[in-house]
Amino acid sequence: LLSLVYQKSSHKLQGIILKAVKLCSTVSKTCDPYVKIELLNGGTAVKQWKSTYKKNTANPIFNESFAFDLSKLDCSQLSVNVTVLNNSPQHQDPLSEEATVLGRTCIGALAETKAGKLHWTEVLSSSSQFVSLWHSITMRKTEGL
Repeated sequence: LLSLVYQKSSHKLQGIILKAVKLCSTVSKTCDPYVKIELLNGGTAVKQWKSTYKKNTANPIFNESFAFDLSKLDCSQLSVNVTVLNNSPQHQDPLSEEATVLGRTCIGALAETKAGKLHWTEVLSSSSQFVSLWHSITMRKTEGL
């Protein structure tokens, strides 16, 4: 569950990663998930934020906030790329020791889902109100990464 608000007067995008559900497979019942947020401008990452790790859970509650300054960016070209990763040592890539990607979604100009496009449209048109929406994550690699 992701909540976003665009503060037009200060040109700030604020967000709250609230929670996620059913992140792990039936084989591995728990994982150590965290969320990586990238602000993309025309497909290029310009800002980044990471949540803390949540240990041994398939249904993490994050309640963590982030903010990006958008003052020199064109909102119509922006996307928020959300990647959920598993930091559990037994699920890391043995060659690179990087966390395993559990899934991704994109909100904004590069969104491939109706939910991703709708969420961004509502955020930009709302008057300083947080807009919350559930997003499904997929293994598809998003553009610009």
